[in-house]
Amino acid sequence: VLRRAASINAEYDGEAERRVFEKKMNMEYDPIIGNTDMVQGALKLVYGTDPSMLEKIAAIQSLSGTGCLRIVAGFIQRNWDGPLPTVYVSNPTWGNHFPIFNHQGISTATYPYWDPKTLGLDYDGFISAIKQAPNRSVFLIHATAHNPTGVDPTPEQWKGLSAALKS
Repeated sequence: VLRRAASINAEYDGEAERRVFEKKMNMEYDPIIGNTDMVQGALKLVYGTDPSMLEKIAAIQSLSGTGCLRIVAGFIQRNWDGPLPTVYVSNPTWGNHFPIFNHQGISTATYPYWDPKTLGLDYDGFISAIKQAPNRSVFLIHATAHNPTGVDPTPEQWKGLSAALKS
């Protein structure tokens, strides 16, 4: 294996590097907060282009869903005003979601998501969990392609979830 790797390395002719330079692409690592243009573009895609709205939102780019949750857990632990909240995760969810928050001293609980009878979203259970959760609770919600079920709320259900979360 080492001989093969050495021979491949010896044959390196700089083609990839040449292509990057020709396209005037950046070969540096992105800053710790990510690619600013990508982050700003994502914010505009989700929230629109109103500067008065965008100036209220803090956003960074992260590596993977797990990396993102680790950043969120650390942010909550360091910046939450008052006692740390309970973070609610869907049932089912991935097992790593619990320790990511628990390692920061944040309690976790679940909310109903999958309804095995309908093979779809347990919308009523989800709404009920939101309404029963203490004020200032945090709900971890997959924006699309819920993993592991693949089930997403309908546009009308999203409106209902949004209203419940804001109440």
